Amino acid sequence: GDANFIHTIDKSRVSSTKRLIFPPYFQVEHIFTTAYRAWILLSGRRGRNGAIAEWDGSAETYNKIYDAQAIYPLSGVNYNDIPIVVNSRGLILEYDGNGFSPMVRGNQQISFPFYGELGNNFAVTASQLPIAPRGMTVSDDGLIYINVKEPGLNSQRQLGGIWCLNPNTGNFYSKHSLGLGSDTDYGQ
Repeated sequence: GDANFIHTIDKSRVSSTKRLIFPPYFQVEHIFTTAYRAWILLSGRRGRNGAIAEWDGSAETYNKIYDAQAIYPLSGVNYNDIPIVVNSRGLILEYDGNGFSPMVRGNQQISFPFYGELGNNFAVTASQLPIAPRGMTVSDDGLIYINVKEPGLNSQRQLGGIWCLNPNTGNFYSKHSLGLGSDTDYGQ
């Protein structure tokens, strides 16, 4: 990704500059794949919400763009061929076949604790994201682990460190704290 473009290199090492072109109010942040799709996380510019683009890898342009429900879709993973994304409002989104909607389990929306606090978001700057684009992973135990920077003064209920999500049950909790030092790169 480069600004609002995706450049590609095929199996024969032929490069295509600007293979995908997104509207100028988007910035490519991260790409992850499921079995038959690439999912491109796009931050919003000029006060617009970010987006999650779906691409089959061969079409001349992206297949669809879905609202990320925040300015930044921070990171995403492939969970049993279902894309799951965290946005800068702390909301966990999952693909339902028609678009991305908040993850709900047992009639409860799954999100970081500060999501319900009026006006709170992860403090996001272009140079320092609270969850790195590759800051989520699906472990062999079937759980999703998320490496989260402490959000600072935005919320007293939100901890930094490693968060654990069980997408089947919706159990979501802070699993490990990471000590603060003079350099807080959180393993990113």
